[in-house]
Amino acid sequence: MAFNGNVVRFLPAQDGYCNWINEGVNLADFARAISQIHESLSKAERHFNARGLILPQPEGFGYFSGRQTSRNYVLRRAVTGDGHTSPTIELKKTSEDAAFLFAMTWIKGGDQKGWTFHYHPKHPPLSLELEAAFNVLGLFGFDTCPEFDFNSCHWHFYDFMAGDDDNPWNQGNADQVYRYFGAHADPQ
Repeated sequence: MAFNGNVVRFLPAQDGYCNWINEGVNLADFARAISQIHESLSKAERHFNARGLILPQPEGFGYFSGRQTSRNYVLRRAVTGDGHTSPTIELKKTSEDAAFLFAMTWIKGGDQKGWTFHYHPKHPPLSLELEAAFNVLGLFGFDTCPEFDFNSCHWHFYDFMAGDDDNPWNQGNADQVYRYFGAHADPQ
């Protein structure tokens, strides 16, 4: 954006988007609003990332080269089941906060094993806005969750990745998944 011949930077990033604006826009107010929005979104993103929930980032460098952006890497893969039905299901942990009950189960069957995080609202039903947010975060709905007396839940799966004893940099993902779950009851 040019202002009196000078480039005005709203944020310290080296990338961004541009669009035409009306002449009457107060640039100082606009710059403050952009900074506040960026700060709020960054705080929300850190909150979600600590819990293993990654916001989609389609606009990264990978987008422009036809590859997946490295920021989109997460400790999961596409789930082939419903996150609840498996020959082996073991409840590992439970937790809660002011709005949700959480459960973490270990499931193993076929070629897939890993952890399912279950989310059940304390005061159902979910609002349309929260349903939409869960959809963006990749949380799937399940109508009869055994972890919550066969009431509905939303769930998210983390595929198990084994570590490599010969490579100290590849320790697997179990510790990370447990940290993700532990952060769910943390109000920060």
